[in-house]
Amino acid sequence: MRDHLRGIVLAGVLCTGICLASPAVHPPAPPSFDEPFAADSCWKTPVPADAEYLDVQFELRKIKTLGISSRRWAVGVYRATAADPEVKVLLRDGEMWRVLDGQKVKNADNAPDAEAILLKGTYTEPKYDQNYYSTIATAAYLPIRKDYQSTIRCPRGAKPSPDSDGHLVVVQPDGKTAFEGYAAAVLSNGDIVCAIASFTDITGPGDGTAGGRRASMLPSLGGLIRKGELARGEINHALVALLFRGCMMPAGHVWPAIAHDTNSGYAGSIPMGARLAIPRSVDVTKLGLTPRGLAIARALQDYGVIIGDRGGEGMTIVAELGNDEADTTAGYKEWWAVDSPMIFALLRILKPPQYGPCAIKLGPCAGEPGFVNPPEQPVLRVGEGADYADVKSAVAALPPAGGTIRVAAGVYRLTESIRLPSNVALIGEGRASRLEMAPGVAAHVIANADQEKGNANILIRNLAIIGNLASNGRPPGDDNKIKGNENCRGIWFRRVRGARIDGCLIMETATNSIAAHECERVMFSGNTVINCWHCCNWTNSRNCIVADNYFRKQWSGDGVYFNDSHNSLVLHNYVEGMGAPGIALEFNSSGNVLYDNTCYANYLHGIAVKAGSHHNAVAANLCIGNGRYRGAGQPDGIWLNKASDNYITGNRCFDDQPQPSQRYGINICDAESRSNILSDNRLDGHSAGAINDAGTGTIGAGQNAPAGH
Repeated sequence: MRDHLRGIVLAGVLCTGICLASPAVHPPAPPSFDEPFAADSCWKTPVPADAEYLDVQFELRKIKTLGISSRRWAVGVYRATAADPEVKVLLRDGEMWRVLDGQKVKNADNAPDAEAILLKGTYTEPKYDQNYYSTIATAAYLPIRKDYQSTIRCPRGAKPSPDSDGHLVVVQPDGKTAFEGYAAAVLSNGDIVCAIASFTDITGPGDGTAGGRRASMLPSLGGLIRKGELARGEINHALVALLFRGCMMPAGHVWPAIAHDTNSGYAGSIPMGARLAIPRSVDVTKLGLTPRGLAIARALQDYGVIIGDRGGEGMTIVAELGNDEADTTAGYKEWWAVDSPMIFALLRILKPPQYGPCAIKLGPCAGEPGFVNPPEQPVLRVGEGADYADVKSAVAALPPAGGTIRVAAGVYRLTESIRLPSNVALIGEGRASRLEMAPGVAAHVIANADQEKGNANILIRNLAIIGNLASNGRPPGDDNKIKGNENCRGIWFRRVRGARIDGCLIMETATNSIAAHECERVMFSGNTVINCWHCCNWTNSRNCIVADNYFRKQWSGDGVYFNDSHNSLVLHNYVEGMGAPGIALEFNSSGNVLYDNTCYANYLHGIAVKAGSHHNAVAANLCIGNGRYRGAGQPDGIWLNKASDNYITGNRCFDDQPQPSQRYGINICDAESRSNILSDNRLDGHSAGAINDAGTGTIGAGQNAPAGH
């Protein structure tokens, strides 16, 4: 049922052969200039011994070469000391990469008139909190570190990579802080001009949350083949590669990436952040590789290669600038021309559960750096005989730095909302810890405290959150459905940056079970939502995750609803009996991935993509018998209306009722739906047929088949 995957996880054939036990790998070294990032970072974590792979050679056949960049499209890496000069960091507008033409204006060693061009319009305070070209270019998501400085220590002679990307990294004298510049040029006085800059921590996790200057937000220092590694024959970390945009998925990225290019021209199925590796069933020592090629093959087998950016017409492993050992232009025929075709042919993509410790995701999950990690102390206890009799009193007693509130089993009747400030964990003992809104009270059960400025770093776990639908819902209307009250949500978040809700039961709310408006990095996982008036609602939000939830019998609305929301994941959810579509993307929602959800017997379509929503991926979902309570032949398994450039792949839509209620497996219902891609969907048993394509420029409508094929 799930073996026709493509898109975010992409059709292919599992690597044959029995996976061998993981060979002994070099114990992860403490973070240093030569071996940066933490021992448990994405760069130093080995590929699991039981990893499964998918064959992506169908995708990689679009390109012909596996290269290594050490002269251009590399990264200049330098270590500064306290004795090195202090230089200015000058920022220039987003067209800096156009200025660096490599002829009149270069990354270093410029004439005075070229330096005058570089200095025109420079400034010292950053305008962009993010990479202006990445999909998370918003002021709220990952601000430049508060200790951003407009001067750094930089050794004389430091040079960026001589190209329009102009990557430059200078590790500061503290041995921890790394300056990163993109589209950088060094002036004759040592000052640096660049399009954007940031500071990353080389002792940290090294994933996209570090705020690096690649499109993926990965640090530029991550995964480089460093000087001396090939001579030693040992690379003890994952590599990083640039990939031809024609191979890259247009609407998705996976951890450790947290972003991808805007206006990318992506046209493939491999997401930014994907990890490729040589399976352990291959004995790389018997391939006849040169010593340098063998060192690279072992690194690809032990740690893999992470797609960190797009680039060129091939796949290019990135090296430290000036790494002569990795130079494939010198003596090319003696080693890389022989080794690269064999290595390239063996690469496979890791199946999604092994992209990171929390499966497919846009960023880290709770307990990992950068997502949600409220203080464990102090612990305030609520319950009979405990420190506090009610949650409100415990919240009021928290210190400004926050803390953890533990709610014992019991029924806690509320007459107003629990308002959580930043840096707070609210943890119960499971469904026996019941937060119940009193009858007739028009209030959300839980809300964040500051609805204007917003809050951050909130954890809600293992609670029963019970609304008062019976007393607060309006009488049934003509459609015989209870009418909701928008002030009575289970959880109401506005302008929250970093939150996780998991292991909760939410039921009987007079409107949304959860609503997240203008939020970033909110994860809703492992919850059960039953008999609420309306849906799980995400409006003007981005980089969120809705995973492994059970939604059943909501009175109205969709199971999961995205309104003008972007770059988020909806995966592994079961959605049944909604009063509208099971899952809906609406009002220009883009960059979202719907993967491996089951939508069963909802009133309308299983999945709806509509109202200008674009560049989303709908992959490996199961849509069964939707519309059975509405009447035969009206809703569809997957419905697109005024939706363009979406990737619909590997889904199964069927209806096994004697009188099918699903009209089409996939229905592109209007000419304003343009350039959508369909592939490898399995569609069967519908009242009107497998596919209706009324769209404009649909690609691959014929590349689908009945489910039994």
